[in-house]
Amino acid sequence: MSQISGDSLAIAKDLNARFTNIINKPRVPLYTKICETVPSDGAFEKYPMVTQLPFPKQWNDIRTPEGIRVTSVLEVDNLRYSMSVQMDTNLVNDSKAYTLNTIVDQAANRCVEFPDKLSSALVEAGANAGTKDIADPAVAFYATTHQYAGTGGNTISNKLTGTGVTLTTVQTDLFAAMAALKTMKDNEGGLINGDIPVTKENFIIQCHPNMEGVFRQVLNTSWLPLLTGASGENVLKGTADIFVDGYLTDVNDWYLHCVGMQQRPFIFQEREAMRSKLYTSENSYTHDFNDMIEILVKWRFAFAYAFFFRSIKTTN
Repeated sequence: MSQISGDSLAIAKDLNARFTNIINKPRVPLYTKICETVPSDGAFEKYPMVTQLPFPKQWNDIRTPEGIRVTSVLEVDNLRYSMSVQMDTNLVNDSKAYTLNTIVDQAANRCVEFPDKLSSALVEAGANAGTKDIADPAVAFYATTHQYAGTGGNTISNKLTGTGVTLTTVQTDLFAAMAALKTMKDNEGGLINGDIPVTKENFIIQCHPNMEGVFRQVLNTSWLPLLTGASGENVLKGTADIFVDGYLTDVNDWYLHCVGMQQRPFIFQEREAMRSKLYTSENSYTHDFNDMIEILVKWRFAFAYAFFFRSIKTTN
C-alpha cells in the first residue's frame, strides 16, 4: 500500500484548491436567470401566491376595507446532492499533473453544470402531467387552462402552438408569446405582466442550439425580412436575451421567460451552498485502506415550478 508523502499531500491539497476555484468561478448559468433564488434556513420553504389584490375604488362617505387574499401556498422540500471524485494515490505520488488536472477540471465543471441540467429538465418537463401549477396542482405548469386562483379563477394559457421555425414564423410566434404574457390578467382584471418594459433585461428566450441562428437574427440584427415579405427595420431587436441550452432535447420548442420582476417562473432554493473537502490517508482510514484520494462535493438545494404566468412555451 502506497502512503502519500509530504510533497504529494501538498499536491493533493493544490488539486482540491484547483477544484474549489473552478466551482467558485463567476459564471452566468441558466438557473440564475429564470429562477427566483431563495436562501433556505430549514428543511423546506413555503411560497404564497397572492390571488386577490383589489384595485382602488372611488371613496364616497365610508371606506370599505378589502383584504389581500392568499389562497395558494407552494411547499418545497430541500434535497441533498453529492459527488465523489477518487484518484489513485500513485498518480499523486508520481506527480502525474496532466492526468490529475484533467480529472479535477472535468469533475469540477460537471458539478457547476449540474444545476443547469436540472433546471433545463424542469423547464422541458413543464407540460407533463404532475408538474404542478402553484394555483391548481391538477394542471401542468405549461397548460392552456390555468385558473389564476384555482377553480373559478380567470383562465390563462401559457402554452402556445407555433407556426414554424423559419425567420418569419419565429417573428410571428415571438410577437404572439410577448402578447400572451403582456395580456395575462388576474381575477381583478389587472394585468400581471403588463407594466414590464420589453427589454433583454426583462425577458429571456431559452432555446435548443438548432434554433440559435434564427433567434440571434430575430433579436440582434437591425434589418430583417418582415412578415409582409419585404425587408425593413427589425422592431424585435433587443426585446429579449437568449440562452442557448444544449440540455434541451426538443430541437424546435422554445420558451419565453419573464424575469424582470421578483416572481420569476421557477424557484432555486438553496439550503447549503456547494462545498468540497479533501480526504487522504492522513484523515480517513477508508481512503488509506483503498489507496485512494477523494474529493467529496456536497450541497443541498431544490428546484421547483412556481409562477406559470411568468413563462410561455411555444411548441412546434
